Amino acid sequence: MKRMSFSRCVLATLFFVISFFQGCKTPEPRDPRQSIPKDKEYYNEALGFSLSYPNLLNLRVEEKEGADISGIILKLQYPGNDFTVFELITRPVGWREGLRKHVVEGSESRKEIDGLEAEGFDIRLPVDGEVKRKRVILEHMSMLYVFTGRGKTFDEILQSFAFIDNEKEKQAGRHPGDASR
Repeated sequence: MKRMSFSRCVLATLFFVISFFQGCKTPEPRDPRQSIPKDKEYYNEALGFSLSYPNLLNLRVEEKEGADISGIILKLQYPGNDFTVFELITRPVGWREGLRKHVVEGSESRKEIDGLEAEGFDIRLPVDGEVKRKRVILEHMSMLYVFTGRGKTFDEILQSFAFIDNEKEKQAGRHPGDASR
């Protein structure tokens, strides 16, 4: 059996190293248009809402049913890691104070989501140290919709959130919450 020459060995090693690093590319898109929502849409008929998100993100949805937790957990994450860009959970109204547990003082604000008023604030979780996340709580039909994430993509996805009934009313020329229903 022939021995591999030193130069072939170096070339083979270099090939494997380059192949490895090409597989470790950052998940951020090179084309900024890929990060704009509206590429994919998610509809939840049971809860009556939809949202748009960049096609680059992976969508995970879990339905939780149990004595103390019921509702859905929806996560949008970059492929290849567990970094969550956007998370939506639904909870009963009684959970509001628990969801405000890690609020950053002075960060409270009012947000408008699909024509409805929501409360927004920053949170700092003990496991994250100094990293802040945004949290927005929207109450609709005796249910809390809790949005958590950070960054511009989080804000874009949040603005795309709409209740399906509200979409139908907007298309009919009425605005959600009008007394003329």
